[in-house]
Amino acid sequence: MKKLLILLLLFICQVSIAQRHDRDRDRHSKDHHHHTDHDHDDHYDDGYHPYDHDDLYSNDYKNAMYWYLIPLYYSTFQVGYERIKTTEEFRRQGILYSLGIILSSNRRSNRNGVIGEIQYRFYFDQANHQLDLFGGPYAQIEKVKVENEELATLDDILSLAGGLGFGAKLYVFNQGIIEVQLGGGVRYSNVPEERKEYYKDAKPWDFGYTGVLARGSVSIGFAF
Repeated sequence: MKKLLILLLLFICQVSIAQRHDRDRDRHSKDHHHHTDHDHDDHYDDGYHPYDHDDLYSNDYKNAMYWYLIPLYYSTFQVGYERIKTTEEFRRQGILYSLGIILSSNRRSNRNGVIGEIQYRFYFDQANHQLDLFGGPYAQIEKVKVENEELATLDDILSLAGGLGFGAKLYVFNQGIIEVQLGGGVRYSNVPEERKEYYKDAKPWDFGYTGVLARGSVSIGFAF
């Protein structure tokens, strides 16, 4: 199954790159025709500037939706929405909002809660029309109830986290998105007083962890 998914992903990327190559070739042909008309003049002097063109960014969509894959391992369904804007200096910036539902039930424990996050993104200049690179700070809040039937405990945990992340968005079939993000930050968890001894050994990926942690995410989505 894993090999099949990898082959499918490679096929999608290959087809998308081919489509993008055709679009870049057409754009280059148009730009060459434009420059030919100004062979003897400085094209910056006649009002032309590369940042003035609407086709500078082939990924000029203003909105994007995401579905986060890694949180599924922790019984969390999380989706996000991003709004992208272009400043007067032709720099792109985005605000990402995401919301997740934590819900799991098994023989040992039950967990239910919510997670919310906001991230401000600064996009770098595009070296490749199919790839977007960005970086920016994020803030996260998580509230979860963990019930352990064996120990007869019910822990109400509130966690706050913040830090910095860097990521890359690969566009497939023009509007499809595969996003990977890495970074790090700090996290503080407010746990019941009588359970602090138990949660002091929590790992960065556990509920109730307090300390420095690495950050990583993989998501798929679409732009519109």
